[in-house]
Amino acid sequence: MSDEKGILTVDEVAELLAVSTDIVYDLAQNNAFSLHSMGSDWRFQRSEVEEWLKSLPTPDEFGYALVVDDDENIANVTARRIERMGYQTRRVLNGEDALCEIEKNPPGMVLVDLIMPGMDGVGVIAELRKTHPHMPVIVMTGYPEGKLMADVLKYNPIKILTKPLSRAQLGGAMKLALMESLTFKSVTK
Repeated sequence: MSDEKGILTVDEVAELLAVSTDIVYDLAQNNAFSLHSMGSDWRFQRSEVEEWLKSLPTPDEFGYALVVDDDENIANVTARRIERMGYQTRRVLNGEDALCEIEKNPPGMVLVDLIMPGMDGVGVIAELRKTHPHMPVIVMTGYPEGKLMADVLKYNPIKILTKPLSRAQLGGAMKLALMESLTFKSVTK
């Protein structure tokens, strides 16, 4: 339990941010806010977490999230969940259309399925990195093992999510990507 001085446990930060505890550790590792050791437990300063949360791009500043999945139902469900967080989305059903959309109107982030007919997720990310090397990418897959997984890791996605995606997984990955988008926006200005 936290004390009166604004110190939070990992579980309390997860609740505050509406993410899993794994995402809290990911955020701390990515320097979103500091971890403080208290015996065998970790604690966070509430003010630091709240300040970080305020620093994330608003939906208007962010632009939109491009959802790329050959399964139209999954693309629609994923997009609706992102829209419920207040962000705009666009959906495409294949890698080629994704690259065309990115060239016409670059998104704030891309969520891409790993295995698709034609150009797979690795191909999409490889091409994306040539023109937009810092754009945040989240990989979605029903097959978290194998050669494609090893190949995609070369391109440093923000997060790899296993389908079916939970709200907490998606929300946490979005927060990581939003944090990364701050860097992306500053690099592309």
